[in-house]
Amino acid sequence: MWAADGIVCPVEGETDRQVLIQAGKRSLSGNVTTCRLHDLMRDLCLSKAKEENFQEVIHLQDGNKAAIGDFSSSMVSLVRQSTVEVRRLAIYLDQGIRSGGEIPNVLWKMQQLRHLYLPWSYKIIDAEKLRLDTLTNLEILRYIDPDKCCVKDLVKLKNLRKLHIHAIKSIEQLDVIFKPPSPVLRRIRSLSLHFFNGRIEEGDLRQLLSGCHHDLYGLYLAAGITSYFCGALSFEEDPTVTLEKLPHLKFLSLSETFIGMEMVCSGKGFPQLKYLSLSLFPNVEKWRVDEGSMPSLGDLRIMKCQQLREVLDGLRLIVTLQKMEVSGMPETFLDRLREGGEDFHKVQHIPSIEFMELES
Repeated sequence: MWAADGIVCPVEGETDRQVLIQAGKRSLSGNVTTCRLHDLMRDLCLSKAKEENFQEVIHLQDGNKAAIGDFSSSMVSLVRQSTVEVRRLAIYLDQGIRSGGEIPNVLWKMQQLRHLYLPWSYKIIDAEKLRLDTLTNLEILRYIDPDKCCVKDLVKLKNLRKLHIHAIKSIEQLDVIFKPPSPVLRRIRSLSLHFFNGRIEEGDLRQLLSGCHHDLYGLYLAAGITSYFCGALSFEEDPTVTLEKLPHLKFLSLSETFIGMEMVCSGKGFPQLKYLSLSLFPNVEKWRVDEGSMPSLGDLRIMKCQQLREVLDGLRLIVTLQKMEVSGMPETFLDRLREGGEDFHKVQHIPSIEFMELES
């Protein structure tokens, strides 16, 4: 991983294959998030890890109750054996047990955890809610459900930098940690909020963002992500008016978050934004980008904004744009973008333009 991330440089003349480590997936910022090993190296690493009791993988081959019970007892056993040293824990439940996975309330004992990735859907056993207040070393926490985890425990996680909360039924569920002055928001650098249904008022959004650290670089707001969700999180007022004032925001993803007809990105807005994704805006017909807006944008993605009539004229002013991905849009919209189309001159400076079809 060190070599893949550039920390260890290969000897001159050696290829990635020869050093046996290759970069896999990269984050939006370009950092390596996964790496690949040659099969022989992988087998060697797993063998040594087993010898040193360095890792343990708990497999669930099916979704029956016996397997889930085995998982819960194995989790308790794992915690008892390794409460001091475990620093990263990821719990994955496959599609077959997505709605029935059970997690025992023992994670609070693993006080050296830095990263905790919970499954999308799960049940808590031995307690009403999952206790988290002792995990003061946590830096990354994903898929926390307010109905199943003690949200107020987040106040005590002083090292938390990346937070993903989902299945939020109302903004009031988060008052205990987001109401200003919020120590949680002051620490977070990347925040993801997935709402179950309902709406959030623009005033609530302003209050939420006012409590964020000025170095917040990632913000993801969404609703209706899977078939388990219904309704939508929706602003009646253009959310970009508030969001563009975040000075260090680099990554912004909005999905089903606006029910209005026009969006405006004003001049000097989003000064450091590098990645922007807009999806499932059912009513937006016009999107205006003023000169000077998004001067650092490199990656733009538009998906299923069915009423958007044309590509915004302001795109031709964003000279940093390297990639544009369009999916789930009407054919008439795509024709305007293709070479010879009415809007081709607005995007011809972009090195990579991809038209993608979505599975029905």
